[in-house]
Amino acid sequence: MNRSAMTQGGRAVASLAERGPRGRLWKAAALVGLLAVWAYVFFVGDGGWLDLRRERQRLSKLESEVARLETQNDSLRLVLERMENDPGFLEKVAREKLRMVRPNEFLYEIKQPAAEQEE
Repeated sequence: MNRSAMTQGGRAVASLAERGPRGRLWKAAALVGLLAVWAYVFFVGDGGWLDLRRERQRLSKLESEVARLETQNDSLRLVLERMENDPGFLEKVAREKLRMVRPNEFLYEIKQPAAEQEE
């Protein structure tokens, strides 16, 4: 009996490694199984590589959206500042956007025919 053999119930039981090709096959299968579980957890599991990649893409999109909104916000602040401090600009916006007129003024709207509008 080998030194590494164990006794169980009065008889010698060889370790898996000592059983020859079957023992090595079992070890290889166990190693492949462990590697498969590790790969699944690393790549697909919660917080895995795929999740990390997805979150990085999401972060990039959100950063782009934040930059776009900051630019829009700056533009709106400039318009607000001009409206508060420039009476001429305020009047222009009131006339063009809100179609307002001064007392004793009339607004004439000239509509183009549909064929000319499409061009």
